[in-house]
Amino acid sequence: MADLVRALPQPVSNLDLIPTATSPMVSGQVTAADFASPTPGILTTAVGDMLAAYNDAAGRANDFLNEGGGEIGGLTLQPGVHKFTTGVTVSSDVILNGSCTDVFIFQIS
Repeated sequence: MADLVRALPQPVSNLDLIPTATSPMVSGQVTAADFASPTPGILTTAVGDMLAAYNDAAGRANDFLNEGGGEIGGLTLQPGVHKFTTGVTVSSDVILNGSCTDVFIFQIS
């Protein structure tokens, strides 16, 4: 049985099949729309997902407005939509107090 397991090829993920490039200026891998298939389709899907997430977040009503007068350093923030009509400064640690399924959205305009 052990010989059979050693003879089997290593599993290949879909990510292993996506053409990528490297650069000394980037940590990780780089993809581009003009790379071979399936990269253009994957990037198109990713951009569509990003736009849907942005529109969802931008369309939500705020739960919190201008916390800390825009200086949120040292604050403990709860899940929800945090809207700022001012600039935001973070001079020290910010604690996001919630579970791994909670959502924190920051709308800064």
